[in-house]
Amino acid sequence: MTTLITQPSWQRRTVYDGALMRLEYFGPASPDQVIVVFPPFDFPFADNGQGWGGTSFAKRNLAYVCVYSAKPDWYQNAEFFDAMKACRREIGGNSQISAYGFSMGAYGALLAGRTLDAERIIAVSPQASIDPKVATFERRYDKEWSNMDGWRHNLAREMDHHRDYFVVFDPLHRMDKMHEGLLPKPAGYRRCMMHGVGHGILKACVEMGLQDELFDLVHGKIEANQFRTAFRRKRPTGFRYLRKVGSEMHDRGHKIAPLFRDLAAESGYDRLVRRWQKYYSAA
Repeated sequence: MTTLITQPSWQRRTVYDGALMRLEYFGPASPDQVIVVFPPFDFPFADNGQGWGGTSFAKRNLAYVCVYSAKPDWYQNAEFFDAMKACRREIGGNSQISAYGFSMGAYGALLAGRTLDAERIIAVSPQASIDPKVATFERRYDKEWSNMDGWRHNLAREMDHHRDYFVVFDPLHRMDKMHEGLLPKPAGYRRCMMHGVGHGILKACVEMGLQDELFDLVHGKIEANQFRTAFRRKRPTGFRYLRKVGSEMHDRGHKIAPLFRDLAAESGYDRLVRRWQKYYSAA
């Protein structure tokens, strides 16, 4: 058990320790709510810090469990559900659970929700599968797939009608949009669309100052429509949004293209202004 510098009253304890998965709890002895956090595929198994996103959770006084995976296998291993059951037992029935993850971790959050008995699942830029027979369009993770021995879990069996699912993605990102189309759609399924920010939604949230709203969504303080409203309000300052949508408007010769040039200039994105200058030089 280790005391965290950021929250002196918090504990760190291992809730599951296997060959392929490890779960570490960070928080007070009796939390009202716990966020079970699923990192992206490249987060190290041997991390001895505060886990993925730990500083942000501790800053907001949100207890959490970090799910460590020894392999970038999208949790297609025999330990996964045993680990989730152990997590639910360790947290106890009096604490509410939310599951949250990004990319591979977003798939893990969707897969774990029912076993964790989570009230809400927030999946950011998830893949539905990296099996080329299922996601025929997916080539980003060919290396990881080549080291796997197949796909063993069925997401449709695990996503049920008894909890809320929030899938945050960019519908202008071709592959992420196609993955979202493959996901099961139970009754509590909600789309949180962030147009123009690409796969790297978490970096875009930092750029736009949208971190608090994202954590409020994870924590259950706001709903999908409120998160989308906050995104629409703050996107004019986001580099990824301006680059994607502004470039498309310039390519189309749309009448609002100059607005994006002005927004980029106001935000200090000089490289975008230079990139679009060709559309005005001829005029």
